[in-house]
Formats: sequence, structure tokens, C-alpha cells
Amino acid sequence: MIKAGILNFIISNVIIDRKNYFFNFLDFINCFMSNRQDVLKFKQLLLVSLLILSSCGDAAHIKKVSCEKSNEVCSKTFKDFFANFNRLPSLKINTCCIDVSQSKIYKQIDCNDYQLLLAHYKGPVIALGFLPDTLNYYGLVYCTAAATYFPNLALYNRRGDLIQTVPLASGCGSDVGYDCKEVVAFDGKYQFITTKREKQYEIDQSGAPNKKVAFESISKIKYTINERQIKIDTLL
Repeated sequence: MIKAGILNFIISNVIIDRKNYFFNFLDFINCFMSNRQDVLKFKQLLLVSLLILSSCGDAAHIKKVSCEKSNEVCSKTFKDFFANFNRLPSLKINTCCIDVSQSKIYKQIDCNDYQLLLAHYKGPVIALGFLPDTLNYYGLVYCTAAATYFPNLALYNRRGDLIQTVPLASGCGSDVGYDCKEVVAFDGKYQFITTKREKQYEIDQSGAPNKKVAFESISKIKYTINERQIKIDTLL
């Protein structure tokens, strides 16, 4: 009799109106349970159950919103382009020593198929990798060819439209007595720091460099993705 009464109460109150049943249900239980300790335990169990039900509903709502944000449809061209990239780990790239033939992580791309995505660049392209955060944007790093291969950071929206492209290196060049090293460091998340060290040695009468440094310089530039844009800060 008691179980049937409780079941009928749950059907008519909990399922129909979950928000208003709680305190009425406690009064109902008090009528059927004479042991005060049993009533207290039941109330505690009921409170925990109600909190779990509420939190599950909120979690489902959050999950649904997140899925909706990530369901924007990319063009087939961008999907094919993106398929050339693997996730980019934290690393350091010596821009003077990128050699496609000696590394399995680099993949060559035919630029003619992706002119809009490459800002109309024409020439050899190497896919380095994509940034781990793909919820709000796509960040891709690829190299374009000059005297050597230089890395570029490109930002795309969730549809695959190009937002911004910036070169991550300027290159070193070459000259008698000139020494240069440029390194791009990625933190594994959303930040790059490019450090460039240059030295020019004095030239003796024979036209050969000696060990005396005529000038020396160091520069450091930080590139950060912030709210769907690439921010550039000069550190040194």
C-alpha cells in the first residue's frame, strides 16, 4: 500500500512537474514513516538524487551547445587541404635547415589546388601541422619556398575561410663573414616565438673573415593566436 502510494505520487508530481514536487514529497513521506531516523535518511538520499538529476540536465545542455558550435560545414576544398596536416607538437624549427627529403613529418602540397587558402601563393608548399585548438578556428603551419623554406602561420574560421596569414621567419641570407641562426619555437598550444641571432665578422686584407666581431644583434618576436586573430609582439 505504501509503495503504491509513493509510486502514484512520483508519477503525478515528479514526472509531470519536477521543479515543484520536492517539498510536497517530503510531507508525503512523513505520513508513511514513523521512524524519525528513517525519514532523515530518506530525505538525504532524495536531496542527493535531485541534485544529480539537475546537474545531468545542465551537462547535457552544455554538451549540446559545444556540438552545435563545432558543426559548421567546411568546404570540400578545405577538408582536402586540412587532410595534409597532422597535429603540431611543441617543437623548435631551425629555418635554415628545413629539408623535406630528410623528414617524414613534412608533406608536400600542390599549391595550384588551394590558391585561396594559401593567399594566392604560387610555389612549393610543405605542410608542417595544425594547432590543437580546433573548436573556434583552424590554425595551420606550412612552409613556402624562397632561398630556403620559411614557416607561415595561417588562421581559418570554422567554415575554412582564410582569416589571416603571417610569416614566422624572415630568413638569414648569406655574405662573407656573416653568421646567422633563426629558430621558431612552438609551445604546443597557440604561441610561437622566433629568435634570430646575427653576427658580422671583420674582413681582413685578403677578403677573408677574421675572429673579430664587427657587430652582433639578436631579435625575438612572439606570435599569439588570440580571439581568432594573430597578435604580433616584438620582445627584443
